[in-house]
Amino acid sequence: MDFNGYSQYFENDITFKKNLFEVGKNNNYNLLPITNDETRGKVVKFQKSTNPFFIQPNRDKTISVAFWVKPQNIELHPGTIYGEENNFYLRLLSNHEIQFNHFLRKDTETKAILTENRWQHIGFTINSKGRLKIFFNGQCILRDTIDENWWKKKGKTYIGTDKYNVNAEGFLDHLQTWNRAISEKEMLQAYTSSLKTPPLNYGLKLYLPLKNNLNNEANTKIKLTSKKNISFTKDKEGMKSAKFIRKKSYLKYEGLLFGNQQTISLWIKPSNKERELALIGNSDFSLRYLPKTGRMWYSVPLNYGILAEPAKNIIADNWNHLAISLNYNHLIDFYVNGKKIDSKPIFQNTGKATYLEIGKSFWNNYYDGNIKKIAVWDRKLSDSEIENVFKNDINTPSKQNTLTTEILYLALFLMVLVFVYFKFLRKKEKNQNKAVLTSAKNFAIPLPKLPQKNAIYFLDKFEAYNNNSENLSHEFAPTLIRLFLIILVYPKIFNRNISSNKMSEVLWPNETSSQQKNNRSTNIHRLRSIFKNIEGLSIVYKNKTWQIEISNAIFIDILSIENLFSDWDSENQLYNLKFDKAIYSNNFNLLLRPIQDDIISNLKKTIEISRSNKNWKKVVYLAKLWLSIDSLSTPAIQYIIKTQLSLKQKQKALTAYNSFCENHLELLNKKFDIKFDDFTPYH
Repeated sequence: MDFNGYSQYFENDITFKKNLFEVGKNNNYNLLPITNDETRGKVVKFQKSTNPFFIQPNRDKTISVAFWVKPQNIELHPGTIYGEENNFYLRLLSNHEIQFNHFLRKDTETKAILTENRWQHIGFTINSKGRLKIFFNGQCILRDTIDENWWKKKGKTYIGTDKYNVNAEGFLDHLQTWNRAISEKEMLQAYTSSLKTPPLNYGLKLYLPLKNNLNNEANTKIKLTSKKNISFTKDKEGMKSAKFIRKKSYLKYEGLLFGNQQTISLWIKPSNKERELALIGNSDFSLRYLPKTGRMWYSVPLNYGILAEPAKNIIADNWNHLAISLNYNHLIDFYVNGKKIDSKPIFQNTGKATYLEIGKSFWNNYYDGNIKKIAVWDRKLSDSEIENVFKNDINTPSKQNTLTTEILYLALFLMVLVFVYFKFLRKKEKNQNKAVLTSAKNFAIPLPKLPQKNAIYFLDKFEAYNNNSENLSHEFAPTLIRLFLIILVYPKIFNRNISSNKMSEVLWPNETSSQQKNNRSTNIHRLRSIFKNIEGLSIVYKNKTWQIEISNAIFIDILSIENLFSDWDSENQLYNLKFDKAIYSNNFNLLLRPIQDDIISNLKKTIEISRSNKNWKKVVYLAKLWLSIDSLSTPAIQYIIKTQLSLKQKQKALTAYNSFCENHLELLNKKFDIKFDDFTPYH
């Protein structure tokens, strides 16, 4: 959609465009400020209050209203989002419909389009003749006419409630009103200009890489319950995928329930080009593919079927990426290789089935060929998100890669930084030391809250804050974190900046050259976009290498370790020796053991020095730190028990011993072979 001529015009005649978060923060209204919504960041939540937020109507004979809303408990009761007292009210109904109530005159309802716990953009316009339009995600879904004299009655405009106390539940953001009936193109612009994209793993229910196993690598409880004749093969480019044989192969996963939205994405390479092929579905819906014509077919059994237009960007005899993204009672969008090829109306929910079958349909169609990277979301992904899925991995699987020597050095450097950082970063009070020593079972000591202003933290949990202390962490997908980190530390290890080829070798070693280029370009662009919101950071491509330029305005933990260095004493607090878990994915997870061995070697030397100096508290702290990265270390538990016996703390030593034994039995399925009485105190 070309918005030239509308990008500025749709801002004209705006009568309300305040930051609702600031409104809720500074006043005791029915709008509770929320700082960490996973998609939109700072928003407000509706709450019961005797002081509802209202605005004076600033309109003549026309009006337009638009806002983002994430409804909750929608099936229990309706809720009024916006209304002029005794004139009109816009409500979200418990049957998932949107209602425009012209007070004591007329009710107008849309189809059941709303989805609980998902952000949706809703708007309406009324002109001077009473012509009403209701919009959903930027598109007009209903046209009607109310009394042409509707504009004569004016009253207070309430947000989130009405005179009958029909209170809304859920979240609200980016409310705008205009003193005119904006056009359909302008409403679409209001939607697209305020759209915020969450991480790709948000709402992800099922992710099957299908490279070496059938595991669901999304963070959900959806489990494989049935499989038949699935093997794994390599194509000519060495890419692994699951092989399906017609009428002999299928998969079944249990535990998935859709709401009113759905997205399905997968890569396919059919062996049979003549037959209709079943991709994924259940008793309530089916997605099939007609390779001869390059068309996707989405259907609800005994109800309707939607056949997409033929795709012009199908790559013959090669892998192709297919996706559908839909909101029931609105639209289904079809995508091939990251591009939308068709969009059609869709009606009626797909039912309550909680399983998915892959390679088999309700009509006993089957799939014949190879499939990989199946992803299923319970939300509708946007065009740009589908393109991102096509160009990039979703960053949930753990890939098994062959590592170069330079990557090994890189990971070793990162882990040593972790050790130094946690060893020397912060001091704590002596009574905190005492409290830690009494906790024998929990060897990992939690990280305290760190400063939250213009700072980046890679350790323990990745966090990013701008100069206004806004948390931008949700904008960093795992691949972006690793990309950021590698560009940042590469010159410190190898005394040169990282090249495009080396970057691709580290982050996308199993992809083709063209895929690597697309991945690199897309993720660099995304990282640059985020950096625009953080003072003192920029990515530069110079002399065919990449580097991150950093000003004094930004604090980055792993670059400031030397400045934070101080001598170790009994008042230092110790922490886990781990980066954010996203950094351990892919290449880095193969290096943990040798890197941990190196760190443990350094730990042991320091412990021995402390033991010889009879610095018992330091010995216990270091040994617990050792156990935080190697929970089955016999030398570490020996240091703890023998030291506590030296301090005549036999009960603490016994508690630590019993905890270690339980862990040993649970992880190794065998008893720890050293008896407690075999331990003696140090002399």
